[in-house]
Order: sequence, then structure tokens, then C-alpha cells
Amino acid sequence: MLDDRFDRASWALVVKAGQDTPEGRAALSTLCKAYWFPVYALRINGAALGACSTRPGANGDHPR
Repeated sequence: MLDDRFDRASWALVVKAGQDTPEGRAALSTLCKAYWFPVYALRINGAALGACSTRPGANGDHPR
């Protein structure tokens, strides 16, 4: 189950962020701006990376 405190990321944006192009860098910037605080908050509150249940594919929401 996804945590309702997090917005769902667009998989198209995630895929684009992995490209070494101007559009890819813009997509990465968008993701970083949107998710830096939730990730930071999880880490300072002691959440282990391995305990995260919202890894791509963990909920069947991976790109096809």
C-alpha cells in the first residue's frame, strides 16, 4: 500500500529523468524538487532504505 502522504510520481517523468539530455535533467530537477523533503524526513526519522515498500515494482505499479 502506498503511503498517502506521498504523491505518485509519473513513470514517464522517472524514465525521462534517467536520460542524459536537457529534458532528462529537467525531469530529474522536477523529481528532486518534489521529493527531497519526504525522502529527507524519512531518513532523519530513522527509516531504513530497505524497509521502504514503495520501491518500483513493489506494489505492482511498475512501468510496462
